[in-house]
Amino acid sequence: LLRGQYFVDWGILTAASIMVMVVPLLVYALFQKYYISGMIGWSTEK
Repeated sequence: LLRGQYFVDWGILTAASIMVMVVPLLVYALFQKYYISGMIGWSTEK
């Protein structure tokens, strides 16, 4: 329909957005235990 200079391929844009979001979420999910315990341990030390 609107093929030209301003055409946006929403499929590719959506796929790229999901791939960019998955990496930080996966890293956070894997290291959540260490991240939370580090924050708690740091706040309780005197």
